[in-house]
Amino acid sequence: MAAGRPTICLDLGGPAVQVTEQTGFKIAALAPQQAIEDMAQAMLRLARDPELRRAMGEAGRARVARDYDWDAKGDWLNRVYKGVLASSDSPPLPAHPAPPGTPENT
Repeated sequence: MAAGRPTICLDLGGPAVQVTEQTGFKIAALAPQQAIEDMAQAMLRLARDPELRRAMGEAGRARVARDYDWDAKGDWLNRVYKGVLASSDSPPLPAHPAPPGTPENT
């Protein structure tokens, strides 16, 4: 996706979480022959449709920049931490973690 290319992956694990309908094809892994045939169909569809290739590639590149770039991740974590600290339901954070074996850490 970062290279601006549509993704074809099995609908299993990490890649299946990252790929969306806008960025590529997730192929069900029900049986080996079925997966091979469905992957081939996805490849043919992309080969025959340059506009689809372009749109999926652009969407993938945008998704990587928005969701997976290290600066974007840092900004997101910063917002999460600020939200947690600003929440009135959050207990105050200790200055230092309690050492293992102490009553506060058991």
